[in-house]
Amino acid sequence: MREVLLWSTNQPNFDVDIAAEVERKIHALTAHVTQFGGREDFATFAKERWRADDGRYLEQFRRIELAF
Repeated sequence: MREVLLWSTNQPNFDVDIAAEVERKIHALTAHVTQFGGREDFATFAKERWRADDGRYLEQFRRIELAF
C-alpha cells in the first residue's frame, strides 16, 4: 500500500505516538533559530500542542491511501 501523510491539516485521521521522540523533536526544531530559536516558550507550546486528551504525545496527519 502506498500512502501520503499530510501534516498540519484541518482533518487529521491518523495519529503517530511521538512520546519517545518528543524531546528530540523539540531540540531539532529549536536548532532552526530563525524559525523557532527565539521563542523561549517553544518547548511548552510544542508539548501542549502534541499532548492528547489522554496525556500521550501524538502527531496528527491526514492519511491518504493511493490506489496505484
